[in-house]
Amino acid sequence: MYRQPEVSMTKIACFPDAQRALDALQSFQRAQRGGGISTLVEQRLVPKEMLLAAIPRLKGSVPEASRYLLVLRTEGDRTDAQRHMAKACHLCREQGGKVAAQDDFPEWWAGRFGSFPTAALGKGQRIMIVAMVPLGRMVEAFSIAEAFAKKMGLDLKLRGYPFGGPVLLAHASIPWEAGRPESRVEALKQARELMEALMGIGAVPHRVGTDFLPVLAEKLDPAYRDFVERMKALLDPNGIMNAFSWR
Repeated sequence: MYRQPEVSMTKIACFPDAQRALDALQSFQRAQRGGGISTLVEQRLVPKEMLLAAIPRLKGSVPEASRYLLVLRTEGDRTDAQRHMAKACHLCREQGGKVAAQDDFPEWWAGRFGSFPTAALGKGQRIMIVAMVPLGRMVEAFSIAEAFAKKMGLDLKLRGYPFGGPVLLAHASIPWEAGRPESRVEALKQARELMEALMGIGAVPHRVGTDFLPVLAEKLDPAYRDFVERMKALLDPNGIMNAFSWR
């Protein structure tokens, strides 16, 4: 168990384009490797439309020209959290970002563990596309997702956060109707197409599951596939563990 932090602070940094937001994320990583801004526990890249749909009162604070937002959160001892938040905001400004006027918005903290995903994504069934994308290829990933959404007539935008070094855990979702099972088949086909396009620039699926295993399997070396199948047979000769199929 962990004690509740003395303070939790949240701010929004607004950027006119994706590259500047990504440059800010990389500047955070450099600062953290040097031992600074250690209380910066969240750096989430969010499309403007999604955040404003979840927290409408922020509309007056986000510049019209801003397309991408970084939600920053520090937590810990008050002195450290305030100092590190100030440093993170300074790094954002160095990359051409503008920090929104609000001192804080507690809805983010509450919503991260409850209402925010529902408010932002809406109701209904969805297939999640989650991919680990190199930060250096994220601008291409955004372009791929935007072109895909336009082609398919979908309201789909990538968002995400740094994950294990210079990688962004990017995700999006495609809806389907619970009352129409065939709509899930179509949504899954679309999701696999987008995932395959992202893999083309060096991304890999996260939490592969049965939805994206066929896409991943096509990219694997046959020798590796054979190795995995033989390991499965050794560990589970009676076939009683999770079902395993490349199809």
